[in-house]
Amino acid sequence: MSTNEPLSMDDLASRLREQRLALNLTQAEFAEACGVKRRAQAAYEAGERVPDAGYLLHAGRLGADLKYLLTGVASNDAERERLGVDWLIRTLC
Repeated sequence: MSTNEPLSMDDLASRLREQRLALNLTQAEFAEACGVKRRAQAAYEAGERVPDAGYLLHAGRLGADLKYLLTGVASNDAERERLGVDWLIRTLC
């Protein structure tokens, strides 16, 4: 995905599911940790709804790669350490 292409819901949905599975969490576990119901998590992963910034902040704290979720480009370990949740806050503001 180039930087000029909009983020599609399908892309976000599949990457969100991928990140949750990489963290070895069920939908219910991930949802609870991110402050939503399992039904909301299922809707995010199905591309039916888009998570809000608060949810994404929690996902980042769980270890999800926020840069990858939003852009499709994975962060390297050093970059994830440096950017952390602050990257998302600056990106969304």
